[in-house]
Amino acid sequence: MSQILTFAEAQQRFSNLVTTEVNIGDAIQEVIDRAYEMGRWRGMMEEIECTNNQYVTIREDTEKREVYFDFDPAQFDGAIGFRQGGRGYGIKTLVSLYQEDTSVGDLSFIDIGDVTIEDVTYRRYRVPRSWSSPVVELYALMKKVSKSPLADTDIIPIKSIGALKSGILAVAYENVNDMERADAHWQKFMQLMERAQKQ
Repeated sequence: MSQILTFAEAQQRFSNLVTTEVNIGDAIQEVIDRAYEMGRWRGMMEEIECTNNQYVTIREDTEKREVYFDFDPAQFDGAIGFRQGGRGYGIKTLVSLYQEDTSVGDLSFIDIGDVTIEDVTYRRYRVPRSWSSPVVELYALMKKVSKSPLADTDIIPIKSIGALKSGILAVAYENVNDMERADAHWQKFMQLMERAQKQ
């Protein structure tokens, strides 16, 4: 069932679910933060054009022949993937560059992690080495940053009441170290979120 609730309304509606020492507001906030962290659902991710965006800085290291995209972490919590035209490009870890007999960096974006330049921290991704500069018409699917803390009048971004309920129960069970039940409720949360996405 899909419904729009404010943070205050959600706390009132689900307060009886939490019988442990977990605060209902904290539980709801954690469910929302984790949903954003997963970066899988509408409203929690955003497609942006990288080469002309105020939240992206393009840097080139001519000595290394490498191009980097630095994203503002206040706006985005990392990239899910990149595309140019009709082709998608995955993201590999920095460690994968150092594994034997691989040339993963030639065809994939590399998640460099956080870098600090002139006291500003960015999330950096290296462009595939096989690409020539300048990079044009590149799009990225980014995970948005969760709003924390929520105000009482803020709208809960999870429209599935069942999913929100399952997430709250998962957090409550984690608090009493009942990981089996917590995992079952997280699984149900994922299923209900996927179902709501298709409606």
